[in-house]
Amino acid sequence: MPRASGSIIRYGGKLQISLRLIETETSEVKVAITTDTFPEDAPPEQVANELVSELVKKLRSAYPLRGEIIQVEGEELVINLGGKIGAKPGIQMRILKEKQVKIGERLTTTRLEVGKAEIERVEDELSYARVVEAKEQITTEMKVEEIVE
Repeated sequence: MPRASGSIIRYGGKLQISLRLIETETSEVKVAITTDTFPEDAPPEQVANELVSELVKKLRSAYPLRGEIIQVEGEELVINLGGKIGAKPGIQMRILKEKQVKIGERLTTTRLEVGKAEIERVEDELSYARVVEAKEQITTEMKVEEIVE
């Protein structure tokens, strides 16, 4: 669960705004925004709207939608991501196959991209996607991850 911290400083007729979202479990800075493009007398709603827009973009990049394929019917996939958590038609997804890899004495999991899909329909808790590209047979239990540009 990330925590937010930041500051607003006035100098030279401008506002400098700095915002950081820090992952509490790792102390990693997941999102950082710093701007000094606002005049000191900028309307608060303009400042808030522009910061929220930038924050949403960076959050999508830091925390893309991730799910699992729960059914495959031809070129249609049923994914366990729905509208309640932000899935929308048009979202592009990577299809990922998990593979166990041994590093020294330690066993870890890696994910290999085996295709791409695009969400076409969304319900509250499920999405229906069309396979756009497949390097191998797509199966249930493969993972999906939103492609954020």
